[in-house]
Amino acid sequence: EVPEFFRDDGRHDTLSAYLYYRKHYWDGIDLSDDRILRTPVFSRKLETYMEQVIPKHPDSVITEIDRMIAATNENTDMKEYLLWHFTNTYETSKVMGYDKIFVHMVDKYFTDKTYDWLYPQVQQNMIDRVNTLRKVLIDAYAPPLIMADTAGKFIAMRQISADYLIILFWTTTCGECKREVDALKTFQNESPLDIKIFAVNTDTSLSDWKQYINKKKLDWVHVNGNISLTGDYHNSYDIYSTPVIYVLDDQKKIIAKRLAADRIPEFIERHRSMKYEKE
Repeated sequence: EVPEFFRDDGRHDTLSAYLYYRKHYWDGIDLSDDRILRTPVFSRKLETYMEQVIPKHPDSVITEIDRMIAATNENTDMKEYLLWHFTNTYETSKVMGYDKIFVHMVDKYFTDKTYDWLYPQVQQNMIDRVNTLRKVLIDAYAPPLIMADTAGKFIAMRQISADYLIILFWTTTCGECKREVDALKTFQNESPLDIKIFAVNTDTSLSDWKQYINKKKLDWVHVNGNISLTGDYHNSYDIYSTPVIYVLDDQKKIIAKRLAADRIPEFIERHRSMKYEKE
């Protein structure tokens, strides 16, 4: 039960009420006692806490996960449950940026450690997956891409100057890719900002690729992902399907990824507002 808090002007102090609720949320729950796992209470309480109480920011979530796991005092059953629950939850999360939580889980709790309940191959697959993801986390510098353009000339992504650089992995045989292409073209034409698009073709039919570029009059930087000086883009950018979009700032840091094209205008507007507030 949360007591009422009031500000000096007499209004309810919702922040203090929230902080009190959060501080006392786990009162009466001993995370070193695994008996709570055998009740229907714990899983619902845990889900509510992580989804509705903790701020939806990767660093806040990571802090709470580490605190809870430490509170198990190495109780095997409880620690095992929390480790697997958090790892599975954030490996499959659709929230942008939450892959940082999965990377943290594997780095801290599964790398250079062994568990009787975890198959070594499953553990190795997790480690391999994290080693791919860590290169394209939010705020990381985008891995280099040097690929051949439509004329066979190599172009380096990092040499392109723009306030915002959008990397699009696409193919002419993908209907969803074509819709994203149209949305990006409209956005770029209508935006007053310095926005450039680095479009990576993942198809093997160069003639279809070039014909589609000419047909749509796509005045972008077009490169062939199959002719590269920087290795396999699948591994560098975690590409297992198309389309995939990354948004970079003027320093080539990843500020958004796997974002639908029609959400980019709103995202960039919000990013610019936050940037100006900091300045």
